[in-house]
Amino acid sequence: MLVGIPLASVFIVSWIITGSFGGSLLMCVVLASMLLHLLGAMLLSDIQVNAVSMVNLAMSLGIGVEFCAHVIHAFGIASGTRPQRVAAALEHTGASVLSGGLYLALVFVGAWHGLVLLPVILCLAGPSSWHS
Repeated sequence: MLVGIPLASVFIVSWIITGSFGGSLLMCVVLASMLLHLLGAMLLSDIQVNAVSMVNLAMSLGIGVEFCAHVIHAFGIASGTRPQRVAAALEHTGASVLSGGLYLALVFVGAWHGLVLLPVILCLAGPSSWHS
């Protein structure tokens, strides 16, 4: 239920914008798979489902839509066989989607630095307490 309504909303909006029932359905299947993988990672990491984690899932859904929508659109307007259309879609949108993925990698690198590296440095050489 928590992810069903947002996925249904994505499906309806995508179907209205693209006019492709099949493309919209496939995009939602891929997005559902992404959310399932994220929920599994949350379970394995013992992350509780709360307001913060739900916001993160919603943001992930939005980012996933951004990546998938470009590829679906490029596939839909390409001509030829399915493999040719996939190749054309990736040729046309691959660099943009990869660039967006690299931006996402920057977010992960920033989070790693803030949540792993900085605490280690603070443990080893952190300044004295501001309350002293």
